[in-house]
Amino acid sequence: NALCSARMIDDLNSIKYPPNIKPQNPALNSNAEPGKFRYDRDFMMQFMRVCRERPKNLENL
Repeated sequence: NALCSARMIDDLNSIKYPPNIKPQNPALNSNAEPGKFRYDRDFMMQFMRVCRERPKNLENL
């Protein structure tokens, strides 16, 4: 599945989203450390019907 082939994002500005996807709020990550990004709720909610599986290697909350 797609989660198994996912890669770490180094630069949020390099991500090209399809026209129907609203990009994340860049102000949330203006001083973010590499690999430590924050995403706003509206951005994440766009994927709720697509991403329904929990990765097996993801720790419990």
